[in-house]
Amino acid sequence: MADTDRLNADLYADGLPVDVMTLVTAAADGVSSAPLWGASVRGPEFRTLEHRLIQLTRQPELWQSIPWS
Repeated sequence: MADTDRLNADLYADGLPVDVMTLVTAAADGVSSAPLWGASVRGPEFRTLEHRLIQLTRQPELWQSIPWS
């Protein structure tokens, strides 16, 4: 629990919007656990997603431009 709290504090300190941080963290968690249930995360679609998520952390204002309903 202490490690999780420290990691979350470090992530919040980066200044990313909470929604962006939550999305990126959830995606990373999913990718890291996928092999445990037999999924492959080696396809090009995962590389594309990785690059887009990194871009989102570098340009978090892109999050605000998504036309949410």
